[in-house]
Amino acid sequence: MKATRTTIHDVAKAAGVSITTVSDVVNERTRVAVETAAHVRDIIAHLNYIPRPDKRRRVRRRDLREHYQQTISGARQIAVLAPETRTEAVHTPIMDDVAAGAAGYLAEYEHELITATLNAKGELPLCVKRRQVDGVIIGQPGLPACLATELQHIPCVTLYEMAEAQAGDLIAPDHDAMGALAADYLHAAGFNSMVCLNTDGLDAACHRSSNAFEFRARQLGVYCRIITLDPDQSAGPAIASLAGQGRVSGLYLTGYTDANPLEDLEDMLDVYDFLDEPHQVIAGGVASRRFASVGVSPERIGLHAAEQIIWRMAHRAAEPRDIRIKPVVTEPNDF
Repeated sequence: MKATRTTIHDVAKAAGVSITTVSDVVNERTRVAVETAAHVRDIIAHLNYIPRPDKRRRVRRRDLREHYQQTISGARQIAVLAPETRTEAVHTPIMDDVAAGAAGYLAEYEHELITATLNAKGELPLCVKRRQVDGVIIGQPGLPACLATELQHIPCVTLYEMAEAQAGDLIAPDHDAMGALAADYLHAAGFNSMVCLNTDGLDAACHRSSNAFEFRARQLGVYCRIITLDPDQSAGPAIASLAGQGRVSGLYLTGYTDANPLEDLEDMLDVYDFLDEPHQVIAGGVASRRFASVGVSPERIGLHAAEQIIWRMAHRAAEPRDIRIKPVVTEPNDF
């Protein structure tokens, strides 16, 4: 007898929720409560439910592929550009993950992903100047405004939010949703006081995330405080002071270091050494094996960047787009 495939209706019935709620969880939408989403994921795993590919998305991809084939220039290469002269600048842990996420999607369109940096004079590389690439993904801050102007002739995507010039479309995490999701997560874990420790106070994205965290915490009726550290200030003493006042329970850490966002952050923020008992820590924007994290993985950023580059190649006349990716919570044991 042929095995019966588990459907979304089966999952919804077993979990005691609506089909819409199951769909929201499967598609990583953040409007579902953290505890409900966790329950639905448990049911999905128990029933071995495998979602069917979204038919509408398959149709959109087919149409995009047909339109793309009509506009391709023939270079069949997309460059990940680091606006620096150092070759190693394009091979940081984050950029390697971004490239991995982009490469898989681009392979569907028979495109190769290459890496590039500025030349010794700080100019765009020859592969870009000579139109030997079909598009450019800018993955790090520091792009001069004059170079952003030069890139107007080619499909271009800028990753994350940068204080410097932006070229083409923007792909970035939804930092407002990130802060709110962190507050919801800590509240669902039972914490009635929260502290947001901002380790990159000059960064506009971290600032928005911190404010959204504070706003959501107050909506939930819990104590919340934001602490912004100076670049050379250690997090430990600040947390120790709050712990001594009985004013720290759930911690939300924002910001990360460029060189190694996982290990450097954990070394810098060894917060457990300053607390008498374990406290929940959720780190915004980073992947951690010790802390729960809320954010968008570099692989997802890379995938969306590749998808947008392909779309931009087929829609060059369209206005620049600002695309925000919804964050998700990743537990430490999910790695």
